[in-house]
Amino acid sequence: MISNRQSKNIKSKNSFKNQLYIIVGIIFSVIINYKLIYPIWLQKLKYENNIIIKISFISLVAFTIYIVLNVLIDKEKIFKYIDGFIIVYILFLIAITFFKAKLHYHSYTINPIDSFIEIRRDRLGGIINIFGNILMYVPIGIYIKEKLSLKNNIAILGFVIYITSVEVIQMLTKTGTFDTNDIIMNTLGFIIGLSIYNKYKKI
Repeated sequence: MISNRQSKNIKSKNSFKNQLYIIVGIIFSVIINYKLIYPIWLQKLKYENNIIIKISFISLVAFTIYIVLNVLIDKEKIFKYIDGFIIVYILFLIAITFFKAKLHYHSYTINPIDSFIEIRRDRLGGIINIFGNILMYVPIGIYIKEKLSLKNNIAILGFVIYITSVEVIQMLTKTGTFDTNDIIMNTLGFIIGLSIYNKYKKI
């Protein structure tokens, strides 16, 4: 039986360990963001001067590193951290969706091929935009499948309604462009998330 003193020592060690993981996560996140993400991703998407988006990237990467350290070193179950991760991730999505530089007009792109044509003008920027839109909602697909007992077609329909609403709000508030390609790519990412979860559960 564990005594009160032993229990306090264990809690103290766990607290120190968590603080250490957080500090390591923040340090490596700052390095990764300033060396890789900011110069490549944010500059190409013209977000390099947006402090809210910068902080959101640092927070997301830091928390991800924190989870990885717990999983690899302490053999924790990754799904133990899914609720905390998704809160940080949703705040990240809000930041990059609604806190970009405001437009002076209502903008929309109906033809989904336009985003692929953009690759001819700016190959790296176009590729980052397309793959970023796909990857953006993969974690949400995994989370929805883990937390809600929805059939895939119902989950996908609900997501399409949600992401279309987001695009409309972006256009109306002039915080972004209503882009059908974004809807397609985001939905594809969501479906990939559902598929990843299904395969994970079969292992």
